[in-house]
Amino acid sequence: MKLEIEIPKDDSESRTLQPIHLADLKRSGLNDETIRKAGIFSVTKNQAQQLLHRWHLPSKGYAIPYFKQDGSPLLQQNGQVYVNIKLDAPLLSGKGKQQKYLKPTGEPNALYFPPEMNQRIQNSSELLIFTEGEKKCLKAAQEGYPCIALPGVWGFKTRKGKTPGRSIPLPELDTIPMSQREIYIVFDSDLSSNPKVQQAEQALAQYLQNRGAIVYSLRLPAVLDEAKIGLDDFLIKQGKAALHVLMENARTTNNAHSKAVVSIHSTSSSLPADIADEFLIGQNFQSDRGLKLRFYREEWFRYDGQTFQPFQIPDLKSKIVEHLRAGIARGKATHSFVNNILLHLQSLCAIPSSVTLPASLTKSGWVTSPDCLTLSNGILDLHSLLRGEPATVLSPLNPSFVSMVGVPFEFNPKATCPQWRHFLEEILPNPDGRLLLKEIFGYCLTYDTSLQKFFLFEGIGANGKGVVLRILTRLLGETNVSSLPLELFGAAHDLVTTLGKLVNITSDLGELDRVAEGLLKQFTGDDYMHFNPKYRTPYSAKPTAKLIIAANVRPPFRDRSEGIWRRLVILPFPTQIPPEKQNSKLTDELTGELPGILNWAIAGAFSLRKRKHFLESKDGVLARQQFQRESNPARLFLEESCERDLTGEIPSIFLYQEYAKFCQNRGFHPLNETHFGREVRATF
Repeated sequence: MKLEIEIPKDDSESRTLQPIHLADLKRSGLNDETIRKAGIFSVTKNQAQQLLHRWHLPSKGYAIPYFKQDGSPLLQQNGQVYVNIKLDAPLLSGKGKQQKYLKPTGEPNALYFPPEMNQRIQNSSELLIFTEGEKKCLKAAQEGYPCIALPGVWGFKTRKGKTPGRSIPLPELDTIPMSQREIYIVFDSDLSSNPKVQQAEQALAQYLQNRGAIVYSLRLPAVLDEAKIGLDDFLIKQGKAALHVLMENARTTNNAHSKAVVSIHSTSSSLPADIADEFLIGQNFQSDRGLKLRFYREEWFRYDGQTFQPFQIPDLKSKIVEHLRAGIARGKATHSFVNNILLHLQSLCAIPSSVTLPASLTKSGWVTSPDCLTLSNGILDLHSLLRGEPATVLSPLNPSFVSMVGVPFEFNPKATCPQWRHFLEEILPNPDGRLLLKEIFGYCLTYDTSLQKFFLFEGIGANGKGVVLRILTRLLGETNVSSLPLELFGAAHDLVTTLGKLVNITSDLGELDRVAEGLLKQFTGDDYMHFNPKYRTPYSAKPTAKLIIAANVRPPFRDRSEGIWRRLVILPFPTQIPPEKQNSKLTDELTGELPGILNWAIAGAFSLRKRKHFLESKDGVLARQQFQRESNPARLFLEESCERDLTGEIPSIFLYQEYAKFCQNRGFHPLNETHFGREVRATF
């Protein structure tokens, strides 16, 4: 006989099931109604090849179509129905292994939901069974059990590439209520003798338990005359009553030991590499959007829902030990064994040191995203925003975007900042100064350092620059701002503290040595530098932080070249606020306007990128020129005390003596005669 089947594909198209295939399904205890609702149909070898995107298949077979939870067909990327096909003659793999079931090549794993079972699967008060294989799932559903089938024991994950550690739980799992729900894992009876299946069961149990489920692992008893039996075989031969006994035994065993998951009595799945894979799943460090645990430049970081924050090694090791004690490797939690697992986790979670964060993991590898800022309601793409592409401006938070930088407020494009603007009008009466400050704020929003500038906010105290810098710090987030003094730039290990920060703010400076000045030029040069973290391997990276110096007294630069001066931008703060107008709570009041201040800063970034250079105020340019002269006493002497005369002469010894007197009177340290001579030639 032929059984008529209705299987939706685009419109409804009639399919048939050949007698040989119908008989195979009935051997799993499936009745005509279950088979008809499941839409199972026979396929020729050619049809199978088209559905599976495979060639040279050995035989025809029958296809089990997949459905979404709402009952609509699950489709492949090309629009064909997603199926699992059982071949009449198994396909031999390259390793000689028989493959009875095949799913479409290039498609991710998918959960199998039996027809008309969605309401019960979504009802967290009902028990739920996870098993391997569609026929077993259909048999359980036919007997009245809400059930979900995995395409294989590891089928609750879908792989990213070939590395096991790149596999992630299927996103469909997130739609299933699990908190405080009884869930039973029922794999085939050969589980007790198959270490790989045991590992998969343990990993699935840990994932489900992490979702809040009460998980029981059932052991189907082996039958002497059969190599193994599955859930469908057990229900045919033993019936529902026997399955209820197994469930009750599992609950009783677990209650006696006060555990939510039945222990897996085996010692064979204790390889560090396998445990590392399971750890990421069991401790919820994997998601459908990416890993939540990362190893970068010899440090560990954990995703907090917005950004990746440092995760200390002792805390990570405690998590590993906790994982071991809950599983089959309870007795393996030694110092060396934990370190071995940690080594495998490093490989699975590593971001290359050459990658500059923030960055996104794509199919082609890591892509640096210097123009992205993480806020509490999404990832703001300033590049798209500045190009006028609002549809791509704000994307959902996800761990595939790795950033250490996040601000603790939401992006609101309609927010304003009237009090902030009024405050700036008071302390920076020159509109050019306010525009420059707005562009500096905009420049500090991202890791872009291509303009190769650093900034000096100068002015006598009580001029508002302290409030400005505190607001900048709160705008960017305190963890994204460093405060390394300029005189420590030449110290062996200190400069690395600025890496990953958006801005480094420092105040009045002491004497700088030539090493620190040289590193300052490198730091602001938008090029790679050598970083030497203490007790870790040195590496090269681009500095990320902009440099802002807040000073009442100008720092003592000794550079006589243009290296520092062409990079320096000075913003004078000319207004002194009288005591009766000073507001000690002003910073807190302005903090309420941070969303609006962000929009103000974004406008500054827009004007800066459009012009491609900072628009300095005349006062700032004059201040830098004066600063440069004061920092070069030889040039200051020559400009103040000498005039160009193409026909005149003066003895060099006399000129140097006058220069030495000038330095003595002004408190400068004179250059030697050779260096002074070079300065004369450079000036005239």
